[in-house]
Amino acid sequence: MSRLSYKQKSHLPGKDFAVKGTGKYGGKGSYPIPDASHARNALARASGKPVEAQVRAAVHRKFPGIDAHVHQSSGGHSVGKRKV
Repeated sequence: MSRLSYKQKSHLPGKDFAVKGTGKYGGKGSYPIPDASHARNALARASGKPVEAQVRAAVHRKFPGIDAHVHQSSGGHSVGKRKV
């Protein structure tokens, strides 16, 4: 995934953003998803935030092959109950 410059983001159509802009600052939106790589990144960045469901829905609409409901593995760390 290559980093999008300000100029590249400004040329993206509104449909390439998972969260539409409010217009307050003139931006088109947040979480750019012009390709599958950026879509996966948007899912990771939105995880646990109030916009998570909105980002997941937008990614699923644009890239149905990306399973928006599968979380990354815990990397070998324990994710269950801890002993007291």
